[in-house]
Amino acid sequence: MEQVGEEWINAVAGLDYPESRRLLLSFVDPEISGLPAGLTFHRIDVQAARLAELAQRDATVRQRLFQLCSMELPSHKRMLLAKTLGMLSTTEAILAALDLVDDTAAPPVPYDVWKQLELTFVEHKAVSTESNAYTPAPRSANPIRNRLFKMATTDVRRKKAASALLSQIEVWRLEYGRPSGEPRNPDPECKQFWPAGEDFACGGSSQGVQANTGL
Repeated sequence: MEQVGEEWINAVAGLDYPESRRLLLSFVDPEISGLPAGLTFHRIDVQAARLAELAQRDATVRQRLFQLCSMELPSHKRMLLAKTLGMLSTTEAILAALDLVDDTAAPPVPYDVWKQLELTFVEHKAVSTESNAYTPAPRSANPIRNRLFKMATTDVRRKKAASALLSQIEVWRLEYGRPSGEPRNPDPECKQFWPAGEDFACGGSSQGVQANTGL
């Protein structure tokens, strides 16, 4: 299987029968019986790519992926699901993927969730069509920022990691600027100060933020 893994996954996806779609979904869904336990593939990016393509075609599969984010999954399924949602690259997928953040898991923030957040809040503007060089620029994503604030203030299971992610967003804002239309305070109702202890709410500004995400 290690030698033919990529070709086998692509062949299963290419069949596109109900049984083959169910088998692909079993890679991340613990409630679906699939391959024998312990059988793994080295190219999880291929698994994620085929799952993402299936989710783009099938709304039922897409919604199931979003539901799985709120479940306690085995580590390998959690990481594969994070990579799959990252490939979807939609606000809905990113918001769902935030449920994969877990202070008690290792790592608390899956790499692909972190990377997708970075790409969401820091836009890569190409210097020219003839070069791979780019200029980082701030990009607004208030729904995601608001969700992180709610997690940091009300979700005991995700509070620490969500706070660290909010702090990292502020580091990016210090480095690349704040986009138009993004308030300084991520609390949409402006009822709480943020960061905690700073004397400003909506529309305020801070002289600096020191953040150590530890992620």
